Amino acid sequence: MAASPNLHSDALALWGIQDNLLQWYRSIFITSQAVLISFAATLLTAEQHKWLAGLLLGAGLLTWRIWKDVCANRGRDVALCQWLLLRSEAGFDKAQQAAIDAGLVTVFKRFQKTGRFGEVELLSDPSFLELLESTTRRRMDQYVPIAFLFIWACIAVFLIGHYVF
Repeated sequence: MAASPNLHSDALALWGIQDNLLQWYRSIFITSQAVLISFAATLLTAEQHKWLAGLLLGAGLLTWRIWKDVCANRGRDVALCQWLLLRSEAGFDKAQQAAIDAGLVTVFKRFQKTGRFGEVELLSDPSFLELLESTTRRRMDQYVPIAFLFIWACIAVFLIGHYVF
């Protein structure tokens, strides 16, 4: 069954919103990591108050963990919108159409809570998982956070070296 034209335009609008949120979240987290690292590095060069760099290390690692979770979840939301657009172009089967008939917001919120679309577990569906893989996404969601984690590890080693040796 073909989806209604409204579903396609609504899913397209939802995709735009979710993608913008993902980009904003990435920007916020990259900026916060850069600011925390710069403050920590500055404190490491000071004779006093090096312990404050340890507090910043903790804050930096906490925000890093939040970054990974938030961006991964929002990335899945973006992929859901893309998947819905692809399915709306190809047509939904009866079970999928029944899920869509519940409303786009209902579908979206249920996916966020359960990872399901109707009775389908999308997080194990190959056509959905393929949407999560791209060179840019891998760089932004894996390599950039790993680079920041490496910098935090260097700060930790410097702190340990200062207090232990």
